[in-house]
Amino acid sequence: MNFTFTELEPASKSLQDQIIADLKALFRSQTSVGQVLEEDTFRAAIFNTVTLDGQERVTRFELSGPVGDITPAAGSIPTLGNLSFAL
Repeated sequence: MNFTFTELEPASKSLQDQIIADLKALFRSQTSVGQVLEEDTFRAAIFNTVTLDGQERVTRFELSGPVGDITPAAGSIPTLGNLSFAL
């Protein structure tokens, strides 16, 4: 599943890197075969992102994709694809 950010505040590289790390952790820990990953779950993971030094946290973001829950094909597991920040 690819994620495309159209807005991110603050839009620093360190916060973008931490969002990537947090989404990777989410997909590792919260997905299994056939399990739906709810939109609220991945949006909460993004919104709760804080840089490792604690200096920045997400205050606002918009995604153009994905929209809605992530539903894998039968017998498949949702996986994280590319993340792009078109800011």
